[in-house]
Amino acid sequence: MKRIAIVIATKHGQTIKIANRVKTSLLDRGFSVHLYQVKSDEDVSTMSVERFDAVIVGGPVYRGQLPSRLIQWTKTHLQTLNVKPTALFTVSLNAADTKPEARIEDMHQIGNALDRTGLKPRLTVSLIGALNFTQYGFLERWIMKRISASASGPTDTRVDHELTDWIAVDRFAQEFVDVCLLGTTAPAQVYML
Repeated sequence: MKRIAIVIATKHGQTIKIANRVKTSLLDRGFSVHLYQVKSDEDVSTMSVERFDAVIVGGPVYRGQLPSRLIQWTKTHLQTLNVKPTALFTVSLNAADTKPEARIEDMHQIGNALDRTGLKPRLTVSLIGALNFTQYGFLERWIMKRISASASGPTDTRVDHELTDWIAVDRFAQEFVDVCLLGTTAPAQVYML
């Protein structure tokens, strides 16, 4: 049985929801799956994935960047990651925007993460996150409302808006199996669901 590690960082909780959905999908396919969160500097140095057959790395994009601890963890464990079948998923609101410029920006954000870390995944994807207005401070709520409005998204700041496309998340889990574990399809460097 193949052992898979999912290593994430999350800010407001949507990334862990997505990671749990991927984990469940992989467990249902008969894989052994362990989910880890990079929360501290100690996690960066001690959270090893050497014993796993494949790894999924995931995190939210804020201000065009993945969380710094996830970037540092990836750099710290890069030699191990780049010899194993690896996938990267990002979570952003940008992925919900249907404009062509948004797809270009998604590709730029993923490329930036790969450049900053040196990670060479077989599969990358940008997934839609959530607007957690009730968890934001005043300034972040105001900024996120403006961003959402510019993409014709929800702007009611009294409630949270889960925008994640769960079918796309399930499709990513299947692609991970096909590309990274079974090798039945050609590796996909960057794609959007």
